[in-house]
Parts: sequence; C-alpha cells; structure tokens
Amino acid sequence: ASQEIMLALIAKTEERQWDSFDRSGIADGIRIVVHKARQLGATMIARLLMIHRVIFFKNTRSLAASVSEDKILELYRRDKLILDNLPWFLCPYIGFDVKASHLQFDRLNSMILYQQGLQRTGLGQGRNFPTGHLTECSSWEYPLTIENDFFPTLPRSVDTFAFLESAGNGRGNWWHKFSEDVRAGHYVDWVYSFTPWYVEPKRYRRVPPPGWRPSQITVLAARKIEDSSPELIGYRYSPAQEQMYWWESTREVMRKAGRLNIFLTNYCATPEESHQHSGQVAFDPELLERLRLQARPGIAYELINTAPAA
Repeated sequence: ASQEIMLALIAKTEERQWDSFDRSGIADGIRIVVHKARQLGATMIARLLMIHRVIFFKNTRSLAASVSEDKILELYRRDKLILDNLPWFLCPYIGFDVKASHLQFDRLNSMILYQQGLQRTGLGQGRNFPTGHLTECSSWEYPLTIENDFFPTLPRSVDTFAFLESAGNGRGNWWHKFSEDVRAGHYVDWVYSFTPWYVEPKRYRRVPPPGWRPSQITVLAARKIEDSSPELIGYRYSPAQEQMYWWESTREVMRKAGRLNIFLTNYCATPEESHQHSGQVAFDPELLERLRLQARPGIAYELINTAPAA
C-alpha cells in the first residue's frame, strides 16, 4: 500500500511535468522527497525504478548514494538481486561491475555510480545524472553536499528522476528543514511525500489478548490518524484493532526504556511526530506527545465590527 501511494504521486508528477514540457518545452522532471516511517518499502521501489530507467533508456547515468559503506553495499546488493532475477530477454549486458562502486551496461551506454555521504565534497561533481537515489538523508555527516553538489548534477529535463528518502533523525538538522520546506512548497521543483507507519496494515499489527481495550493515549493516536490521514495519504484511514494493539504494546516497551522519542520517530503517524528531539529536553517526550495528540486544527472565524459608526 505504501508503494502504491508513492507510485500514484510519481505518476501525477510525471503527468504534470509532461504537460509543462508540451506547453513550453520546460520541465524540472520528477523530484520526490520521501519522509517516512521505518521499513515501508521506499528503498526497494526506488531501486526498481532506477534499474528500470538505466536498462530501458539508453545513455542514462544514475547515482546511488547513502550514508555509509554498509548502506551503499545494501543498495548494490538490491540492484544485483533485481538484475540477476530478470527474465533472459530483459537482462542487459554488464560490461563493468565493481562491487558497491560502479555498474556499467556497455551496449546501452548506461551506468550506476555508488557513492557515500561521508565525503565532504564531490557527490556527483563533474557529471550529469538524469536519475539519482539518496537514502538515509537525515543521517548524513555532511548533508550540504546534497544541495551544493548533487542538486546541480540534475538536469532540468522531463526525463530527470530524483528520489530522496529518509526517516526523521532529530530536530533542526538539514533533513528536518529541507523536508518541511518542500512540504510547505518553498522548493517548487521538489514534491513532498510522507509515509506513515499505519499505511501498510500487514506489517505493523499484533493480535490483542481477549478483552483488550485501548488506553486513552491509544484512542487519541487513532483519532489523530483519522484526522490527519486525508491530507497525508489521500483518504481517511481508521486503524484496525490489531494495529493499535501493536502500537500500544510496542510504545509501552519503549516508554519504559526511556526511548519514547525513538519509537515516535521510527513509527510516526505525522511529520511533526517524526521530528523528535534526540537529546535531553526540558519537557518530557510523553507530555509533548499527549499535547500533540490532543491538538486540533484551528477553525477560521471572522471578526465583525458591530460598533456604531462615528
């Protein structure tokens, strides 16, 4: 379900870019910022889309980058898993293969370059990348290389496809500011997508014991999901009982361990919930959570001056 929502957003963005290109010959391409909870398939769908581009479009260069060598190796392994399991008539000829560094498809003149976010400069510098996929963006040691080095490598073209993804990792960092700015529409060339924990009902669920009743905080969390889901995923979502029992039981374990902020970051229902303070703060995370869940959207009103005219 999370991947279907993402694909629908990509499809709408692609249609909008082609409309712009047909009218004026100008387009930014598909540029998606995916802010998400953990383990919801964003990385896998991104790798499938990137592989699709490099093997079905000739002369395509793609950049895959992540926070560390281990994460880059995981991207490379996923790519190899896809390529090794294609039917024979779709398998491209691989002319150059350096583990977790470089894949080149000679007859297509396409390639995938793998780089780490640990480097201070040079992320894709000196090259042009019509496609690119960056993961764990909130944990990069030098995140400004994304804006200063990677963004300029993306051509303003209807064929451009860039995919940035990350879970939250504290407040006030680059990913927090950038993703919220995209969400607010300050970056007109990027599109925001949020993937909450509940959107994939088969993953996070647990059978409750007989007679279980949700606690007050669980009821508030379910109500927040119902209220915020139309804006975030496009339709009103009511979490199943198994989902809320999983949420309540897992939350309680993390709360007792003093890691409630980590739980809310990893399994967030709203973007605001994902951006938790990572260190000690003046107000307890449990208090902030309760206040956030009890908050309601403001209601517009008008002030009418009933005083008699002078």
